[in-house]
Amino acid sequence: MRDGGYFHNTSMSKHNGSPLNCNLFMEPSFCCVSAIFLSTRLGERYSKENTFLFLNPFALQPIKEDVFNDIVVWKSTDGVSYSAYLGGEKLVE
Repeated sequence: MRDGGYFHNTSMSKHNGSPLNCNLFMEPSFCCVSAIFLSTRLGERYSKENTFLFLNPFALQPIKEDVFNDIVVWKSTDGVSYSAYLGGEKLVE
């Protein structure tokens, strides 16, 4: 993970073909969701390889990232770009 390999899409297509905005957390007006939790399939154990937490920098009820030390947490410190952290340490420069 330290070598990068991450990319960003501004939108994706849902299973029914309708667009999904991938930049909602970059909108200050979108403050009703604190985070998005993406994980592995049911029955698989959570790990840093298959579980990710994306924090909303504009959330009315922010989630403390230090609660999740063993998964990759994506957060924005400037409200413009995101970086990945694991155990409080930035993974990609």
